[in-house]
Order: sequence, then C-alpha cells, then structure tokens
Amino acid sequence: MWRIYLVNNLSYDSTRDTKEHKDNIKKVMNLIIADLSTRKEIHDNSKLEYPEKQGYDEFIPKLKETPYGTAEYNKVRQDMMDHCLRHHYDVNRHHPEHFQGGIRDFTIVDLVEYFCDTYAASLKSDTPYSEGLKINAKKHNLPDVLVEIFTNTVEEYFGK
Repeated sequence: MWRIYLVNNLSYDSTRDTKEHKDNIKKVMNLIIADLSTRKEIHDNSKLEYPEKQGYDEFIPKLKETPYGTAEYNKVRQDMMDHCLRHHYDVNRHHPEHFQGGIRDFTIVDLVEYFCDTYAASLKSDTPYSEGLKINAKKHNLPDVLVEIFTNTVEEYFGK
C-alpha cells in the first residue's frame, strides 16, 4: 500500500529533489572524472625524462630478473632511490611515498590512480596481483578494508 506524506498539509512529490540530487552527483562525478582523465594521459611522464629515464634504463632490467618483494628486489629499489626513484615519487602523487603521511594524505583520485598503477604493474610481473597486494599492503600500511575493496575491484572488473 502506497502512502502519501503530507508536508505543510500538501502532498509531497520527491521528483524535484531527486532530480536536483542527480544533477549534483553529475557535477561531483564530472570533476573527479576530469581529473582522472587528465591523469591517465600524463601518468608516469616523468619516467621518459631526465633523471628518471636514465635510472629506469639501468635498473629495470635488474628488477625484471628479481622476484617482487624479495630482499634482492628491495636492494635494487634502494639503489634506484638515489638515481631516479626519489624524483619519481616527488613528482607523482599517486605514490604513497610522495606524501609525508603516505596513503593517508591521498585524495580519492590519488587512490584510484594508485590502484590502477599497481594493477597494471602486476600485468607485467611474475607476481600475481593478489600477492603483490599483500606486499604493498604491508609496505604502505593499507587498511584491511582497502585491501578488500581493491580485491573486489579486481574481481568485478578483471575477473581474477
């Protein structure tokens, strides 16, 4: 049975409020979509320029020979830090290392780019995304609920 609620002794029709809410959602989402759209075009451009390009040319072959998250892998990454990685983190806000507070200082757009970056990296790795996520969760202090959300997202969009 439908009920009609009376507001100031008049029947209330929620259509206008719902349409206004939908318009507000569009405005908010469009701002985020615009930022994500820009970020997808400029993502990691710094890797193509000095000093990162030279460092990546030197160290990526070594990383490809080393399993992700191992002590050997972390040693190569530490060597990269002085040559190019610190610069990369400084100019790319989708890395937790960009911020003093790590992932806690992210925006939702930073978080989406971080997720996409880690998932895309897993596509070129011998380490499955689920294993890399465990390593990253520990490394970046990701809350369990965020790990679950990332896992759900992979399952929903990529079926893995």
